[in-house]
Amino acid sequence: MARRPIQGALCQILDEFKAANPHSKLSLSDFLVRRGLARYAVGEIVAIAQSYESLGLSPSIVQLAKGHDKKNISYIPIGEQPGWRNKMYVAADYMPYRIRIALVRVERLQSISDDDIMAEGIRVINDGRLYSTNLFMESARIKARSLRGAYAKLIDGVSKMRIYHTNPYVYVFGFELAE
Repeated sequence: MARRPIQGALCQILDEFKAANPHSKLSLSDFLVRRGLARYAVGEIVAIAQSYESLGLSPSIVQLAKGHDKKNISYIPIGEQPGWRNKMYVAADYMPYRIRIALVRVERLQSISDDDIMAEGIRVINDGRLYSTNLFMESARIKARSLRGAYAKLIDGVSKMRIYHTNPYVYVFGFELAE
């Protein structure tokens, strides 16, 4: 599972819809998912991004590269492109793993269940004291008083802000490995 914050503008659009349609019983989840406003849809196949270097590709492979303005196109070896070390700039065609979106819903961030926290990758090392997102890496350990506390520290660290305590609406994406 993965959670992604919903932009405030989308919540504002729902408020405007409800003001114009006061008898509608449409929930935020139904409104966003049914109208295709969620980033992913159930059944969609998504490539898992990895840097070209981590894939073991030859840095001399020549690939089409587009500039930020999407107009300047050139052919550059991937070893000289930003995607060589940064997965944010890679082409999906090279990615060996894909997932299938199996669930899309909307909820408040703090509504996460303990089972969902575990599904997001947090594991208990020492109940009530130590948790981890990777049991083999010392740097992935999280000191917390509870599983929920470990999740709060993780999500705040990943988002670079205290997002857990603001309790925003989030998309919940459930997925499985695609063949």
